[in-house]
Amino acid sequence: MSPGIDRRGELVAASVRLIAADGMGGFTLRAVAQAAGIHHATLLHYFPSKATLLQAVVDHLLETLRTPLDDAPAVAPLTALEAIADEFRDIMRRLRRDMAMFVVMGELQLHARHAADVRAQLDRLDAALAGYLGHLLSRGVAEGTCRGDLDVASTRLAILVQIKGITLQAAAGAGLEDLDRAAEIIVAQLSGWLAA
Repeated sequence: MSPGIDRRGELVAASVRLIAADGMGGFTLRAVAQAAGIHHATLLHYFPSKATLLQAVVDHLLETLRTPLDDAPAVAPLTALEAIADEFRDIMRRLRRDMAMFVVMGELQLHARHAADVRAQLDRLDAALAGYLGHLLSRGVAEGTCRGDLDVASTRLAILVQIKGITLQAAAGAGLEDLDRAAEIIVAQLSGWLAA
């Protein structure tokens, strides 16, 4: 291996491209090795199984989602309600930058029902987002920007379902302008529903 080459990163990137292009059915260790230009046995040195490679793909997605975008507008500290609305705007900025990431998340959603390893990885993604949304909703209730009678668990799930809906629509090929309008409608409805 040449100095400075991040072979694990290359393999994860090749996996994302394959899943985005061919779905989970195209995600095999041999296909990933071929896409990365290495021998199958070399891939096994870095990822001994498809499950460990899928875990690395989800780790990459989580890290990407946690990393602020360079082109995100600078804003003053947000109330919890504003931060929830900004999540939908952030999704749209990310869709414009990296549609493949959302196609991969959509593929995970579609295959989780029939594959336990995919379900486990999707659960990790969902838990991270649900935890963050739950934190924002609880903070909103405490700071008085969200209704005091809010059922945080049910509301968190409702918002998560809306985010997943955008993800699935993106994976299905919906246009960005349509998704932008849908996200803005969701933001307006959420603001009316959640506001104190």
